Amino acid sequence: MSNVSPITVQELIGYLEDATLAVPGAIQPLTRLDQLNGWDSIGLMELIVRIQQRSGVLLRMDDLLDITTAQELAQLIADRVQ
Repeated sequence: MSNVSPITVQELIGYLEDATLAVPGAIQPLTRLDQLNGWDSIGLMELIVRIQQRSGVLLRMDDLLDITTAQELAQLIADRVQ
């Protein structure tokens, strides 16, 4: 991978807010993703595409089954970037 930096939790929260149409500031690092309005297959696909475009990390839906918070998702991405 060419000079890619991990996505910060705050950056990822912005992507989550966009994907779920949440009000800015409504999602925190420990907010449970399964409790977000708009957390559906379309929002999830949008999030996966944005993560791949930004970090080069390709996530599959299966990768996200055990992820419950934005903080956990940011850590998964960071682990894959390194």
